Formats: sequence, structure tokens, C-alpha cells
Amino acid sequence: MNKFRNFEIALDCPNGLIKAGEILKGRLIFSLTESITLKEVTVTIHGRSEVSFQAGKYTYSKKEKYIKEVKTLFPLNGSQDSELGPGDHSLDFEQFIPPNVPTSFEGKYGHVRYSIDAKLDRGIWKPAITKIRKFIVKNELDLNNVRGSQEPIRLESSAVDGCCFWRRGDVEVFVRLARNAYVPGESVLLDVDVHNSTDGRGHVSVDLVQFTTFHTRSGSKRWRHTIYTRPRTSFAPGETLELSQEPIPVPPLPPSGLPGCKLVDIIYTLRVKVKVKGLECKIPINLTIGTIPLRSVFGGPILTPPPYQQDPEPFSLLWNQPASPSTSSTSPSPWEPPVTPWDLPPSPPGYTPVTSPGPLAIEPPSYEESQRRSNAGTFSFDL
Repeated sequence: MNKFRNFEIALDCPNGLIKAGEILKGRLIFSLTESITLKEVTVTIHGRSEVSFQAGKYTYSKKEKYIKEVKTLFPLNGSQDSELGPGDHSLDFEQFIPPNVPTSFEGKYGHVRYSIDAKLDRGIWKPAITKIRKFIVKNELDLNNVRGSQEPIRLESSAVDGCCFWRRGDVEVFVRLARNAYVPGESVLLDVDVHNSTDGRGHVSVDLVQFTTFHTRSGSKRWRHTIYTRPRTSFAPGETLELSQEPIPVPPLPPSGLPGCKLVDIIYTLRVKVKVKGLECKIPINLTIGTIPLRSVFGGPILTPPPYQQDPEPFSLLWNQPASPSTSSTSPSPWEPPVTPWDLPPSPPGYTPVTSPGPLAIEPPSYEESQRRSNAGTFSFDL
């Protein structure tokens, strides 16, 4: 007969999401149908990253540890009492999460994971009863503290059809952005001007790409993942094309660089490509993706997407709730769960809420999508 029932790890933080620098609080909950003798009950809080990939016949790997704390929940204070009676039991625990640990991340060749391992040790002759629960750590990247985040971007490129005295025309491309830093839920408003003086037709394509580099002691591996592709826009021979304030949505994403992790580096690039009859112009633009938006852009409360209606896996919620702008450029305000429209305070006179097509146009990522285990992408290995 099974003496244990309903063995679980409960956490006080909603959906198992906690901010770095806060205290993780939880409890072990289980029921006994009769008295049982236990040697001890422990929980181990883990925080670690791991990278592993193959190049030819060699395997490269490396690990990094952020947290490993073992806490004894029973018996307490040196008590010799090792028996628990029948009924419901709850054993509390807590753990401070350091402020410099990286955000949880799942990639193709590596990850950053946090977990709680519970163990009920029944002695040497009986197998231990164990339970594991993952939780998510979110480390804020305040765009207000990123140098140059509010600077506009203006780039151009050109290509010539022909050469020397047989020049048949050229293509000129001009790209403009109001700034280079964004948070999930926003849209990158893009201006593109194309001057086509050739006799060929062409098209403009725009991609938002995530480049993730996984590092080990002996080498690195790069993974390219296309996050969003804008439908192509065609133009005729001799035509001038103007795209004004084209929205490129920013879906839920980990912050640029993945601060605090030495094994994983993330770069986001907006790529504008123009092709005309054998000619090609490429303009890459590096973007910074953070979690706390610019105060100069958001002057009031941010309306966030509603939470999932189902019981989601932990990693699917990591980027669904961007934080509110900080009130100080040196000390971010304490994180609080995002407010819902019915909890919003009255708007000040003359205030117009900021809206963005991003949160309304993009479905929250599934657990499989957030795992980043798609085989799509281009990979390269450099020693």
C-alpha cells in the first residue's frame, strides 16, 4: 500500500516566475496514510548553464554554476524525532536568488535552468522519494541604462547594374529607425526608400534574426534563427518605393547578450534586403532587446497581454510579461506582477495610452517554441 499521496512542490511566485534579487519561497506538500519514519527531508536549489555540441568527431561542452543550496526541512534544529504521523504535511523553505544570475534560457546547443530537487530519505534500505520542479528566473535589462539606446539609425546602400561605360542603372536603398532598443510587445517602425533606375523588377524583404553563440573552452558554435519575416514588397523598373513606419513586431524574447552568462551570447539583427535582377543590397541593423522599456517612449502604464487561460509550462511564460519602465536610471524599481486593465489607475489629464500592434498581433509562444529546438537555421563552427 502506498503511504504517500499528493507529493508536490508549491511556490509562492505566480507561475514559478521570480526576478533575480528576490527571495524564492515555497513548501513541500504531501499526505501520509499512516505514520512513517524518515531519515531526513531536503530540498536542493540548483541554478546552472550548460553548452554542448559536436564538431566532426569531437564533442565540446562546458558548464557554469550559479546556485547550489541544500536545505534540510526535517528534522529541524538537531531534533531526534524522525517519525511523521498520518495526515497532511507542509514543510516551508526559502532561497535568496542572487541579483547577478542570468535569465532562464533554452537554446539548441545550451540552456540556463533553475530547479528545485526535493528528497524524502527513508534510510539505506528503502528508495528515496524525489520530486523536481523547474522555476524561471528573470533578470531585468533596463534600456534606460544602455548607452545609445535612443539614438536614431540612418543607413544606406547601393549597387550598380553594369560597369565603366556600360552602366545601365543603379539601385539605392535608404533605411531609417527612430531608435535601436525595444522590449517584447513593441514594434520596430521601419522606413525604407528604394530608388530603382534599372530596367529590372525587384523586391524588398525584412527579417528579424536572432544570432546565438554557444561558447566552450575550445571552441564556439553559432545558431541563426529567423524570428519574423515581413512579406515581400515588389517594385517595377524605374520605380521609387517608399515604406513608411512599417511595423516589425518584437515577440517574447530573452534579453540581448543574456547578461550574467559567460557561455551564451545573444545578438538581434534586423536585416533589410533588396534584390533587383542580379543586384542585391543588404543592410543589417543590430537591435538591443531588453525587459524594461525607455521612459521617453512609454510615459504611462503599459498594457500587457493577458496571461494564459491554461496551466502552461514554466518556460512558455518567461517573456509574456514585460516589466514596467523603471523610475530611476541607477536603481530599478521593485518588480511587481503586471497590472490588468481593470487594475489601472486613472489616466492623468491629456495622457494617451501607448498602443502597439505587437501584443495584439502575436500569440504567446508555446513551450516547444520557447525551447528553441527547431532544426531550422544556419550553423557554423569556428575554433
